[in-house]
Amino acid sequence: MHLNKQQYNSKIQVYYGKCNLNRDLVEEIIQYVWMKQKANKGNFKLVQDTKANVYKLEFDHCTYYVKSYKFRAIGKFLKNLFRPAEAVRYYKTALKLMQLDIEVAKPVLALTCRKALFLVDSILVLEEVSGADLSTYLNQVTTKKAREIIIKKLAVIWSKLIHHKFLHLDPRLVNFIIYDKADEVHIKLIDIDSVMRLSLLPFKMILVKNLTRLNRRLLNEFTAFEIDLFFEEFIKNCQKEMKINLLQEIYQRPSSHHRI
Repeated sequence: MHLNKQQYNSKIQVYYGKCNLNRDLVEEIIQYVWMKQKANKGNFKLVQDTKANVYKLEFDHCTYYVKSYKFRAIGKFLKNLFRPAEAVRYYKTALKLMQLDIEVAKPVLALTCRKALFLVDSILVLEEVSGADLSTYLNQVTTKKAREIIIKKLAVIWSKLIHHKFLHLDPRLVNFIIYDKADEVHIKLIDIDSVMRLSLLPFKMILVKNLTRLNRRLLNEFTAFEIDLFFEEFIKNCQKEMKINLLQEIYQRPSSHHRI
């Protein structure tokens, strides 16, 4: 995935896609997050401070989510010696998923700041996704047909992820946003930094890793019938060469209702 790149100063690089670079937005984020200056035009609100500091930013009549990554753990530090900074990787992942017709929170910018010779902090900027998270939505939906539509759409998303060797590390319902467009339900993946491509791993290993996480973090939200429906739709949308391995993994396990 190609990204345009501009140098802000000797330490900071700005990455962006096909759209024109919003220099005012770049300046606002750098000054607030890295320079610790007061916001000029925007309104920042810290909404998460776990593996990344996440800010909700209101700027120029638009809303963004700004994810600031700064890892100091030795394991992460060593890995980052041989790969792009987090924000740049996640930006490219989002573009690849969009190419596969998987809806995601739209990336706007990635920024990197070299803090030391081998130490780089980074920022990913995403457009806000309007709608409700899937957990909230499903708790309010009681009709069987509406739930089945959502489950089938999730199954299609996972068939694409696995076919293209992506692993979703945290497939909880809260990491998906549902919205209506032209009288049709759409689902967007918002936690892009939980998705990684494992192109060098064997397909079967990627399959098992995805199914294990699905079972622990997503499928336990559904009934036995809905789990069966998920896998039926999942298999139907898989490429031909995937189906044999997939069927073996699901149906040769001793537990019931396709749980693994």
